[in-house]
Amino acid sequence: MRRTLIASACIIALAATGCTNGKSSNTASLNTSDSQYPTQVFWGDTHLHTDNSGDAFGFGNRLNSESALRFARGEEVTATKGAKAKLARPLDFLVIADHAGAMGATKEIADTPRAELLGKELLLKWHDMFNDDDPNSNAGLRATAEIIDRAGKGTLPDGLLDPETSKRRTTDLWAKHGKIVEQYNEPGKFTAFMGFEYTPGPGGTICTA
Repeated sequence: MRRTLIASACIIALAATGCTNGKSSNTASLNTSDSQYPTQVFWGDTHLHTDNSGDAFGFGNRLNSESALRFARGEEVTATKGAKAKLARPLDFLVIADHAGAMGATKEIADTPRAELLGKELLLKWHDMFNDDDPNSNAGLRATAEIIDRAGKGTLPDGLLDPETSKRRTTDLWAKHGKIVEQYNEPGKFTAFMGFEYTPGPGGTICTA
């Protein structure tokens, strides 16, 4: 008897909704435009560092802006340690926000031919540490910590304090970055933003090495 009543109730409920073939005949459909919640959500990252950021480079990231954008768009890339990586779902946008201060400085130390650093004790030391292939030494991380510490104390070597060198490096990197961002920006499918992180120190100072 109880089962009969439940079955009857279900039949009446279905009839009341006016359902046919699984589709509602009710003319009052849901209007999502009246929802208090977003109905078109975009997913992305607004704070990503590449090898142009001193901390990211020192912590082991050796991937550039193009690799970051390819990865965000859903392409497969090879990570720093050699593993293949690919997002399960591509992002809708990406903002590469490398540090404005000392942009590309640590990468330049690592890439400068060793012979050009002879006689520059600290720069040569950091060059070797950044190029240390021992995965257990954390040499790059230790070099970065030393650079950050000296930057805070105002004891960086003169080779990292030349404003003309900094201007040349930053201008060159920013121009190249802009071209790459424009290349991977595809309106309606994927948005590549130009950005940067400004991190001032005490008193508003910023390392421009």
